[in-house]
Amino acid sequence: MKYDELKDEIKAAMKAKDKVRLSILRQVHGEIKNIEVNERRDITDADVDAMLKRLIKQTKETLDGSIKAGNDQERTDTLTAQVAILESYLPKQVSGDELAALIDEVLTETGASSKKDMGRVMGALTQKTGGNFDKAAAAKERARKEKLARAEKEKAAREAEQRKSRRPSQTASAKRTTVAPVTGNFGKMRGKLTMPTKGKIVAKFGQKREGAASDLAWRGLLISGRMGQDVVATAGGTVVFADWMRGFGNLMILDHGSNYLSVYANNESLYKSVGDTVKQGETIASVGRSGGEDSPGLYFELRYKGKPFDPARWIAQ
Repeated sequence: MKYDELKDEIKAAMKAKDKVRLSILRQVHGEIKNIEVNERRDITDADVDAMLKRLIKQTKETLDGSIKAGNDQERTDTLTAQVAILESYLPKQVSGDELAALIDEVLTETGASSKKDMGRVMGALTQKTGGNFDKAAAAKERARKEKLARAEKEKAAREAEQRKSRRPSQTASAKRTTVAPVTGNFGKMRGKLTMPTKGKIVAKFGQKREGAASDLAWRGLLISGRMGQDVVATAGGTVVFADWMRGFGNLMILDHGSNYLSVYANNESLYKSVGDTVKQGETIASVGRSGGEDSPGLYFELRYKGKPFDPARWIAQ
């Protein structure tokens, strides 16, 4: 809640002669004013929200005492109304699917993978929501995702072991490769990159993620496919990451030089290792649904200096 909005609400309560609302809002304003005077600084929205939460806690404690005493129903009713009034001014609490999507984003950003990272995850959620999220639900959801991630990693390791015998030979890969490795400037490859797998693009760069928070959008392309079909290098480069990662499943990252990277996620199996050099169009992995996806497909990103950009404009049509 903004400080000016608080002042406007006080004026509105005065005009409406709403004594209960006016009383509690004046209390909030008085406490906020003390901060302004004592700390000699401007009041922020966070200050107002923090004071609302503090007074909600205090008023609830007083209400509990009044209920237990049971000798002043009018006071109990007033305190009950004041708690409801204060809570109505707090920002909407993030919960449900929106909270789950936000946790996925935080886990990916922080790389958190165990219980010892709980404080870091909660801190990031607090920063993104201003503290307005269901903390009990967040802890439960994070534990569920951690358990699921462990199971997925173990499953991926088993599947990778089982598929080793089916790994494409270097000869077979060479036959599928018709373009020489990129040795020049990747920036000149705009409109010449190879589509990393066959399939329909079901989510585009910048498109809002379904069921996610309002500011969450796809930072690459999500391409549907069949389990086990080939994933190929969009351009020549060197493998700099080939392992499982939370939120991405079996992940491979290629370095194309000049600060350009390509990212291939949710694979069933990875056919290359860190340090391997690959050619444009060479098979590097197989389509899967690791990382918690419901259906098989490939998540594909292009990054320049660590920042994602739209791959669709760079892939040959």
